[in-house]
Amino acid sequence: MKSIDTRLLQVFNEIYTQKSVSSAALALGLPQPAVSIALSKLREHFGNPLFVRTTKGMVPTPLGSELIEPVRTALNA
Repeated sequence: MKSIDTRLLQVFNEIYTQKSVSSAALALGLPQPAVSIALSKLREHFGNPLFVRTTKGMVPTPLGSELIEPVRTALNA
């Protein structure tokens, strides 16, 4: 598997935590379009939507849920 930029992992973690692309952008101090682009790159990398928009916010797909612990471990390393 290709390596992935840790900044993309930070975006993944923040979307998972905030359940919102806009809120993740605010928390990361990035413009919302930058976070949307990062999410697109993550989706392409993993071949999965990772999050789906619902009335309760951005909900992780099964793969998104499976990835959160390894992502957090990598960010803490």
